[in-house]
Amino acid sequence: MSIQQAAQAAVSVFPNTSITTPHGTFSLRVVMVAISGAESSWDPTANGDCGLGGPSCGSCAGGGNQATSWGLWQIHNVHSAYLSQVSGSSSPCGWQQWLFTPHNNAVAAYNIYQSQGLNAWTTWQTGAYAAYLSQATSAVQSAQTPTPRSTSPVKKIQQEPAVLIPVSLLILGLLGVGTDIAWIRDQRTGRWFWQQRR
Repeated sequence: MSIQQAAQAAVSVFPNTSITTPHGTFSLRVVMVAISGAESSWDPTANGDCGLGGPSCGSCAGGGNQATSWGLWQIHNVHSAYLSQVSGSSSPCGWQQWLFTPHNNAVAAYNIYQSQGLNAWTTWQTGAYAAYLSQATSAVQSAQTPTPRSTSPVKKIQQEPAVLIPVSLLILGLLGVGTDIAWIRDQRTGRWFWQQRR
């Protein structure tokens, strides 16, 4: 189970728009992560819809290559033309491998959502997704929280004149420049200033 992968994929692909459901108003991202929980138990390599006919790849409970839907959002072989185009493969096993990447699966799911809406997923129609809404909400909130940026070395040097000053003096000294001036720190204010040597 990797709800974090599903949430990150949904946040990177689906717009942050609101959807009214029978269980309240949620972000489309949250609803889609909940749907993926109901569809695949958040398993990016899930095989499903076994033995339904058409191109298949992947072992199911009964064995053999019978899976006709793949990945987090269980993208079905009915979308074979689209899957051939985006994956670059006409083989269902090529589609499967492409769809096992969470971001790719989200891209395919968004394409289906744009053309068919949420009714493309049986778990939306039956309401099975609702059991996953709470976990999906937390996962999406976490995926949307920006990670703190570290201070770049350049900014650190700019913020720390004590580091910059000896380097500047060393360079000036090597160039034979500035031998009659010194960089002095005022003990009261802590400020640095140039002063001519006497």
